[in-house]
Amino acid sequence: TLQNSYLDSLSEKIELNGGTVYPETSKNLVLIIDLKTNGELTIPVLIKVLISYPNLITNGNNLKIVMSGSMPLPATWDSYPDYIWFDGRPTVAYDTNALKRIALVSTNFKNYSNWDGTDSIPNQDDEKIVTLVDRVHAVKKPLRFWATPDTENTWAYLRKRQVDILGTDKVNELCNWLALNK
Repeated sequence: TLQNSYLDSLSEKIELNGGTVYPETSKNLVLIIDLKTNGELTIPVLIKVLISYPNLITNGNNLKIVMSGSMPLPATWDSYPDYIWFDGRPTVAYDTNALKRIALVSTNFKNYSNWDGTDSIPNQDDEKIVTLVDRVHAVKKPLRFWATPDTENTWAYLRKRQVDILGTDKVNELCNWLALNK
């Protein structure tokens, strides 16, 4: 369950570290919860679970709990507790209030390129990605792609283009690569 897999261990870490996820208070953690069911129905159930973890929902713990996937409409975001954040989309025009609730902006890499992560990315795809990075950073939000090719070449390209969050199914390999490519 979400509790067994994530919430229990995060709560223990925060307690162990005196109120923050990491001992280094400059580090932050984003827990993205990808809602596969209707967000308007699912988030209230999630909130009932989160209430039993007060150290996860306290400001200053360096943790952002972000809803992604089947999210409710941005116009309703203010009705949720302030410890609930949302995953924005680059194709949506958000008003000022909704923009304040966005923790990051995510999109499918395949909307911008069919590149397989080998050789070099085609120039026209690179231009689209650079434009997107600039747009997202202009509103002071981090960018994340999903469905990227899971290769070292892709990770290097995304870092070069200042994509803020690297997604992977190869967690150990990415950690090792990042350690070697600081």
